[in-house]
Amino acid sequence: MRIGSAPVRVEQTQMHLADSGQASTMRYEGVDIYAVLAAGVGIALALAIFPTGLLFGLDSYWDRISGDNAVNWIGYEAFARDAWRWPIFRTTLLAPPDGVNILFTDPIPLMALIGKVVFKLTGWLPNYFGFWLLLAYALQPVTGYWLLRTLGLDRGAALVGGLLFLLVPTFVFRYGHFPLLGHWALLAALALHVLIVRTGGWRPVLAGVGLVLLLVLINPYLMVMAAALIMAGLGDGLLRGRLAWKQAASGAVLMVSGVVVLTVACGFVEPGGRVNSGGGFGLYSMNLLSPVVPQLSIWPGRENFILMGVAGQYEGFNYLGLGILGLLLFAVVLAWRPLLARLQQHILLCITLMGLAAYALSTQVYAGTHLVLNLSVLEEFGPFALLSGIFRSSGRFFWPLGYFLLALACYALHAQLGARRFIVLATLAILVQAVDTRPLLASVQHRAAVPPKRLDREAWTEAARSHDELLMLPQFLCASPQTRGALYDFGLIAVRLAIPTNSAIVNRFDLDCQAEKLAFSRDLRSQSLGKDPLIVLLGSEVPATTPREVAAASGMQCLSISIGYVCSKDPLRPSVLALGTPLEPEDTINLDQPLSTAVEGDGLRFLGAGWAEASPAGLWGIGTESQIKTKLAQPVCGDLILNAHITPLALGDYVVRKAAVTLNGTPAPDAVLTGPGAQEINLHLPNPGCTDRLEIAFRFEGLRSPKDLGMNSDPRPLNWTLRNFTIRKAP
Repeated sequence: MRIGSAPVRVEQTQMHLADSGQASTMRYEGVDIYAVLAAGVGIALALAIFPTGLLFGLDSYWDRISGDNAVNWIGYEAFARDAWRWPIFRTTLLAPPDGVNILFTDPIPLMALIGKVVFKLTGWLPNYFGFWLLLAYALQPVTGYWLLRTLGLDRGAALVGGLLFLLVPTFVFRYGHFPLLGHWALLAALALHVLIVRTGGWRPVLAGVGLVLLLVLINPYLMVMAAALIMAGLGDGLLRGRLAWKQAASGAVLMVSGVVVLTVACGFVEPGGRVNSGGGFGLYSMNLLSPVVPQLSIWPGRENFILMGVAGQYEGFNYLGLGILGLLLFAVVLAWRPLLARLQQHILLCITLMGLAAYALSTQVYAGTHLVLNLSVLEEFGPFALLSGIFRSSGRFFWPLGYFLLALACYALHAQLGARRFIVLATLAILVQAVDTRPLLASVQHRAAVPPKRLDREAWTEAARSHDELLMLPQFLCASPQTRGALYDFGLIAVRLAIPTNSAIVNRFDLDCQAEKLAFSRDLRSQSLGKDPLIVLLGSEVPATTPREVAAASGMQCLSISIGYVCSKDPLRPSVLALGTPLEPEDTINLDQPLSTAVEGDGLRFLGAGWAEASPAGLWGIGTESQIKTKLAQPVCGDLILNAHITPLALGDYVVRKAAVTLNGTPAPDAVLTGPGAQEINLHLPNPGCTDRLEIAFRFEGLRSPKDLGMNSDPRPLNWTLRNFTIRKAP
């Protein structure tokens, strides 16, 4: 592509292009040396920030990855090592038997497809992620340069201005989410918008459609933003007489139909099927003050600060930086006439950008920590609910407006001050921006550092190699954030051996975590499709009774490991024995022994499935069944009494009043509460015989979540809070 080689015609300004003389010496056989210099600066910055192991795919780095990097890689390697399937991006190595579409692990589907073809032909699996990062850093200033050239800046001025796009904080901040580093696509879409409006014709229209279709195979967020910019370009081109109705309508139809065909053909959308969406809209939003309040900045006290009215607004980190804010201020004060003239040429673009920015704010608008506008009623509107479920991280949608403001400021100042004075001013802005973003750059550098080693990868790989499946309880999306680190390693081990795993690390999926835990609590093989699974149980979320009672009933044996338990077919083979140690003697309780279920309480180890994490006040029961599983120090004969302190979920007329109760499978009288609020219950538990093992199950119907009730955003169906309990002999 001959970047910046097209002739440029500037409207309603007095500036002239300096493309002769010295500028002509900076071109060599059609290559724009200014664009090459811009790319070089971008690559140099990437090399200065990121470890070489990351950029060049070294095992010393990639064997230890976690977070989104691990999610991307696991999806890619599972896809590459799996057989070819239809839709083409589906793999059943993750979450079998249905599998997942790797779009939802964000591995950049286009690159993953190329990598799979190479792997199937040669047996070598290319690591393209470091290359993609370098490409993103190279293209960011290049497309910024091209955008400014289309706006009429001469080459030297466009080069200096283009380097500012490299230091936009939102771009630098996106490390860790490889597809979304492709901000160059938004700059290219803005440049194509300008070309459509300025010159018309089929070439920029088809180029814009092609860019949008390419982004279908890169990232849906970028695709939607770019599509909005190109669609606005078709409208503005039509309004200014640069496009005929036929061209504008044909471009729109071609783009929309192409996106639909590609998304369906690739399995990203299944006709008649469930649309993959998730919660979080309103949480992952932009703060109204985010673009102007210093964050991750040298501003005193802001080195580690991100403005958040709600916890997820890091996704709406859109601080522009002191250098860019200063440039915008100069443009408004000194160059408002060319600025307004340019805005008048792009009316629909301005409306589109404001609409995207409004969506970035979501229906709950925060200014700092203050909620200033609540339009959450819109989320009940069907089409909007679908849109906000798919594009839940709405804070990202400010990006096009941020880039447009920077490009507009550069254009207006160049038009008003001329090339030389603009270069001086833009250079000062770059210096200020570079100094201001030092904490951000240091933060990204820290995040990209070589991760610590978590597991003995060699020992676990050897053990897993002799099994036909790797199962985890709970799987990734059901595990608490504090326990997820090791699950990245297990996912990498599974896909590297090309064995199925239930723990699909996808960014959206509807899972009944409590139903899965209940199934495991009765049969460790409940989720297994193979004959010989290796099962990992996280000790912080799995009761100690599971690896003892349930494993033996499933024909398996378990060992203690640092993070919980590992279980395999009994008798254990040597490679599994090397992973852990024999289980310690089982804990027991005595009759009349009070047991607390608050944080670090002695009763927590006697809980089965169906409970949330502990708090100082106890812990919530979740889902249709919550269990207490204990072993008595001595067998007991005859009926028992369960004494417990309970608080039901309640709001207004809604109260979880009743639970069906069983002891070791024998029905007991229902547990019925008197109303809302904390209360003590004494349940009579029939025990026809003698036993030292007690499994008490509470079963609920018609549960609702705090989110359903409008209490908060918790979507889990809660039943009762259990504070403590005691087992007594019935009189």
